[in-house]
Amino acid sequence: MLIRLTVENYTSICKAQTLNLEALPYTEKTKSNLISWTNEHDSLSLLRTAAIYGPNSGGKSNFISALDYMCKIVNQSATNQVDDELPYRPFKLSTETLDKPTELEVEFIVDGIKYLYGFSYNATRILSEWLFAYPKKKAQKWFLRAWDGEQYQWEIGRNLTGEKQTWINSTRQNSLFLSTAVQLNSAQLKPVYNWFRQRVAI
Repeated sequence: MLIRLTVENYTSICKAQTLNLEALPYTEKTKSNLISWTNEHDSLSLLRTAAIYGPNSGGKSNFISALDYMCKIVNQSATNQVDDELPYRPFKLSTETLDKPTELEVEFIVDGIKYLYGFSYNATRILSEWLFAYPKKKAQKWFLRAWDGEQYQWEIGRNLTGEKQTWINSTRQNSLFLSTAVQLNSAQLKPVYNWFRQRVAI
């Protein structure tokens, strides 16, 4: 279940734009049009449907395309060869954005747990990647990865279990840690990976 999608520096989208499916305050009359999600720690009311509207060539299709590209990178990056390029398509109408990373982030619910996952990248490298889980109200940082210009800085949370150092060592510059860890049998990360692979329909 998608809660929020944020896209920055992708094709015709320059500055960060967010599609938010969390409902504003509602009346009992409109309640039937919402999806209510709750666990013992949190609750949300989400829109069943949303419309993106605007003029021709206004970027509507590119917003959906960004989610499609995000799914493809999650699904395919672990099998990239060392020199394979990532599908980098920055905003080209400004010289300031041509060399800046594309950033994609989603908040979603799968198997009763809310997650916040995202990454930034250019043509040759994943520059940052992060995953936070909300099995309770407070966020748990499962991992954070950031390129400092020379090497990756890693923060692996204590709530992420498994062969973490093996996954780190096996993650190439053009692949996602999420995808690599699942390929190397991370059962804990598999529901997040499968949300992109099996539950997002475009």
